[in-house]
Amino acid sequence: AVNENGKASRGTRGGRNGGRDFTPREKRSNDTPRQIDSSTAQVDSELRRVSAALQTSSGQGPALIVLKRGKAPIFRDGQPLVYGGAVASIEGHEPELGESVLVTDGAKNVLGWGVYNATSMYRVRIMQRAEEIGGRLSRGEPSLALDLPGLVQERIKAAAELRGALDLPREDTTAYRLVNSEGDRLSGLIVDRYGDLVVVQASAAWVELCARD
Repeated sequence: AVNENGKASRGTRGGRNGGRDFTPREKRSNDTPRQIDSSTAQVDSELRRVSAALQTSSGQGPALIVLKRGKAPIFRDGQPLVYGGAVASIEGHEPELGESVLVTDGAKNVLGWGVYNATSMYRVRIMQRAEEIGGRLSRGEPSLALDLPGLVQERIKAAAELRGALDLPREDTTAYRLVNSEGDRLSGLIVDRYGDLVVVQASAAWVELCARD
């Protein structure tokens, strides 16, 4: 594996089979058009609605990051880091640093959306998968599709509530990790609390950009 600064880390085998993008239990081709069920249609409709609203305000809708054939399964299964070698093309326009983009497989099935960084080994950090959008809509909740500030706020709140359920902080434990990057579905953001002091570590450009806002 490689971090955002381009340094290698242990734990990933290279070689002929080390970089395969399917799980050992089955080979799947996810670059074919989906069978449209009600949930899929609902997600597509929501993404079109949000994209149209963004296009009205900025003059252009979100760019499409199209993955190479066979690369979709690992991202559909939850891997949030889209490395540059997995990207086949960018359609619509060249996204700016930290811009929200849609990630699709080769057949343009939307896998989710995330934030873009052309200078990083990880071109996109996926923030929300299509399945989550569908689940939220089915429960009558706001989708938060392409809404980075709203999504970050909700997930930080959820992370704090989880620590609260673990009785943190408490008298004998005042130092703990409040936000744990991918563990709290906020890839690139770490927040540690030491008593009344909070320390933020940013390993992704989107975190720095949000801090400026």
